[in-house]
Amino acid sequence: YLNLDLPVERWGYMAVDAHNIHEQVSGPAAAVVQQFDRILAYGRYGAKILGKTRGTSVGSLPHGLMLSVFQAPATDTEQEEVRSILGRFYRGQPLIGSVMSNQPRKDFGIFFQTLAELRRRGRKVYGWLHTDVAVKAGAVAQRVEDFQLQKAVSITTGTLSDRQLACLYQACSLTLACGSGEGFGYPICESLAAGTPVVHGDYAGGAELVPRTEWRVPVKATRLESCYALTRPVFDPVDWANAAERVFRWQQQHGLAARLYCQGSVAHLDWATLGVRWRSWIRKGLRGD
Repeated sequence: YLNLDLPVERWGYMAVDAHNIHEQVSGPAAAVVQQFDRILAYGRYGAKILGKTRGTSVGSLPHGLMLSVFQAPATDTEQEEVRSILGRFYRGQPLIGSVMSNQPRKDFGIFFQTLAELRRRGRKVYGWLHTDVAVKAGAVAQRVEDFQLQKAVSITTGTLSDRQLACLYQACSLTLACGSGEGFGYPICESLAAGTPVVHGDYAGGAELVPRTEWRVPVKATRLESCYALTRPVFDPVDWANAAERVFRWQQQHGLAARLYCQGSVAHLDWATLGVRWRSWIRKGLRGD
């Protein structure tokens, strides 16, 4: 895009899901970031990293959602579809879900390790994982077999509609957002919009979307990844299981109010509200402010 021979300003809305040891991005990516006339981050984390990279202040605006799609309670027919999707081994146990693509940045191991740890503790939980393909960066079936969860987890792949996802989120007691760094993290917000708490690592942009600190898993160590030497977090699955236990206790304490709290935590992401802020940012740029 920077090589287009056109008399225009170049604006960028940039995903930042990790940083280097200086809390910046470096190499070719940093060189490109410097050449944009106007940039915007997804959230506070991205704004911090891009700002340090450019040496100037950077603003942020989040993605938006049609919240009503995720908030509307599932009908009887939709609940029956959820039971059909989850299959014959699901019999109404507390459901722990996760939605993530099969790529290196998503930690499938954490999902299965957490599920196995909770079951080891006596929690009769059942898992639901939705991904794009079963074999890519990782082999889902192998993880199911390794942790002996053949009758304790349902795997869905491919495309589900937003409404199908919403009803599945609503059926969950909680979801695990197992990314090793998020620029934003749509499944986090979708789950909360459906009224379902989310456990996520305390790293990058996804952490700022999780409304309660006790649902954020501490980083035990870090490693450097790829030719860009990006910092990636290392977690202990026991900490994820502990966070899930805290969610269960919180739900028992607050009942229906817990669902309403989750939905309220993402109210600012509804396009009806967020669209005004986006239009303002675009108009400001067109005016040259």
